[in-house]
Amino acid sequence: RILVLYDPSVLSLSPILSSRQYIHFHVLVCHNQISFYLTFVYADNSVISRNIFFNSLPPLRQSTHPWFVLGDFNSCFGYDDKQGGSPLLPRDLESINLAVYDSELILVNKSGAKFSWNNRSRSGVRIFTTIDHAFSNLQSLNLWPSLSVFLPQPIMFDHSPLILSFGN
Repeated sequence: RILVLYDPSVLSLSPILSSRQYIHFHVLVCHNQISFYLTFVYADNSVISRNIFFNSLPPLRQSTHPWFVLGDFNSCFGYDDKQGGSPLLPRDLESINLAVYDSELILVNKSGAKFSWNNRSRSGVRIFTTIDHAFSNLQSLNLWPSLSVFLPQPIMFDHSPLILSFGN
């Protein structure tokens, strides 16, 4: 469900924990020896299964080391993360917001496409959502104050990739 490709001459990735919904790594940047934690997410479509993932996120919390959590959460984070279809209800946002709060994560500044997913419907109601997110903790922002994520318009797929930029 999750495929991670990287250049081992640039990064050293050591898996720590994994489930069908995430892989949690310790990362070492080879040229400067900076290390951080990185969690890639592909949350289930099922609300019940997704809530199991959301409950597992706070125990992964990194309070003294930089940490990034990014991927397909299959959940909107705010009311403006959806256009078309039925409106979001408070219960639709509760689990992800609580998990992010309990994990002391911060939404990374985003540019590019407003929505990261669409149903590509040609005959029915067209639905656009932001269900792909990038979060970091305060330690990450202290180390990389220009941290941002860029979402190009989805062209070939129904999702837009998340391109994390560390600034300089």
